Amino acid sequence: MKTIHYEKELKVKLRRYKRILDTLNPEQQEILRESIETIELNLAKEKIQDTDSLEDALINEYDNLKEFESFWPIIEGFTDVGEDEDSDRYPYPDIDMSNKEILTLTYDFFKNGTSKYFFSLFEQLFKQRRKIHFVNSSVPGFYGDTLFLNYDKSFYVQIGRLYEFNDIVVMAHEYGHGIQYLINYNRNIFYGLFPFSEVVSIFFELICGEYYTKDLSLGNKARISLYDNWNTTCKDAQALNQEIQIFKSSKIKRDESTEKKKRRLWTFIENSDYNKLVDLIMQNPSSDFSYILAYSIATNLFMIYLRDPDYAFYLLKKLIEIDLNLSSETYLQEIIKLGIIPNEGLEEFDRHLNRELKRL
Repeated sequence: MKTIHYEKELKVKLRRYKRILDTLNPEQQEILRESIETIELNLAKEKIQDTDSLEDALINEYDNLKEFESFWPIIEGFTDVGEDEDSDRYPYPDIDMSNKEILTLTYDFFKNGTSKYFFSLFEQLFKQRRKIHFVNSSVPGFYGDTLFLNYDKSFYVQIGRLYEFNDIVVMAHEYGHGIQYLINYNRNIFYGLFPFSEVVSIFFELICGEYYTKDLSLGNKARISLYDNWNTTCKDAQALNQEIQIFKSSKIKRDESTEKKKRRLWTFIENSDYNKLVDLIMQNPSSDFSYILAYSIATNLFMIYLRDPDYAFYLLKKLIEIDLNLSSETYLQEIIKLGIIPNEGLEEFDRHLNRELKRL
């Protein structure tokens, strides 16, 4: 279970919020109540769900994905790219840098690698850098996360240090979340619009990596790190697509009973390689859904950025400003209206990274 390293700070903040709640006007109270609920949800202990059978595990995975079935074709279209190069044959992109140096490099990226508008928002968040917790990550797959409290714009970050170049782009990723929340905050981004919750942060992650490919000392590490992350995402997309094909071939219906779903899945399991299915489910593919969808969109914006950075930042601002009360389907259509098309930049992005690898 992931540890919240800013837990004590949240408890202090929660007590202060509750003390001042009754002193505020109704509009402020509504915002503060939402921030109180956000803290309480984050302090609540995670429930570890035990599953007794493979079909139970598959149903859990299906339940995580069923609300966003209309986006499954995007995942299916994602799996035709990647893995042209074996990144393992390149030097490990380790860096021996202090936490302060990581912050300095992040600051340099936002100052010199983004627009004045986005840098000004970054600076607002950077003033709260004492709320950043650097930890030696012992949780597989944990790189970092954030918490934003809309009442007073408090921004908490925890970063799992791996002492590799990726630490820098993870920091840019987390600040990307904060910038998005400063511009347009609505908790629906964590619920009905959850599939799109990583688009902005992934874009900042990608352009941060690209920015440092031009650095004399970090350039090669940046190239390898960008490709490592891309290669991992492509493999995750393949696993998620395999799972989606299981649900489609089993003909599961959202409105049927759990027992009927189990029977459909058991028929599929009986005719499959059981051990391979277990290996697949152990990857928990549904947890990567929002990241894969984010890559499908952010890579298109990234390729626009390579050709015209100013226009890309203009589009990014427009994307962030889209109404967060929309349905997920309508929200995607608004992104498409901006000319940012899911999966359209994948092949070009893949070619770009492979060209960069050849410069090593």
